[in-house]
Amino acid sequence: MDAPDFDEDDDLEVIPYTLPQSPKKSLSEPALKLAAAMISLVAVVLGLLNQHPGLSWFFVACAGLVLLMILGSWLKTKITNRIALSQDRKFIARKIVDVRRLFARFSIFVSENDTRSFRYNLRNAAGHQIEVIDQILGSDYITSWIQCYRNHLEMQPRSLIEFIKMCSEFTTIITEFNRNYVIKAQQGLGRATLPPQAPHWLDQLEKGREEFIHFLRDVEEWAHSMNQVAAKRIPDFYGRYIQTAPTQIFERVSSFRVKS
Repeated sequence: MDAPDFDEDDDLEVIPYTLPQSPKKSLSEPALKLAAAMISLVAVVLGLLNQHPGLSWFFVACAGLVLLMILGSWLKTKITNRIALSQDRKFIARKIVDVRRLFARFSIFVSENDTRSFRYNLRNAAGHQIEVIDQILGSDYITSWIQCYRNHLEMQPRSLIEFIKMCSEFTTIITEFNRNYVIKAQQGLGRATLPPQAPHWLDQLEKGREEFIHFLRDVEEWAHSMNQVAAKRIPDFYGRYIQTAPTQIFERVSSFRVKS
């Protein structure tokens, strides 16, 4: 399968993003409200006393102006946030396709029935009574994780940070599979005494290893592009949301082939 097209510069040009801006802090909103209330009170008092009617109308106009400033500031924030949310949702709608494509590739490696699957070849190896393989398959939990994540992918993230968290969950599953299935199997087989027929299924595992490493490279490229976009779009991403950043670097498994 072809790798997803990760062009982060194109993403930023097609969907320019403007972070929601806070109102300028020359006067806070509560201060403006208090000022409007005080001006209105003065106008009412002057009107009741029937003194300086022109000045009374001046204060009424000032109070109206302050209220308009408050309303304008509120509307500006709402409109800016709405535009930013719309841009994020367009970005998510396009980029979630890449996640689903990578997930489909990853599902091949963890399948129980696909002959290209790493787990399928591990089960074949287990038929030769290799104890280390039985230990791995004895705690075989990755299929449950895959099913849960497949259901999660059917849901549309409501915000960019939710989408980044979804990406992070995916790389967490890949990391677990890489560490506790692929690398663990290679290390165990490297210490085990293998039967004469071992080279055949070791070659199958080695072929799967090469394909898996190619897949990891594509995931690393994709994760890097997602993190760079998130850092530009989400304030203080690496400070506040560092734990939600998708994994960008994966450990590589060594060769399964018996060394002479």
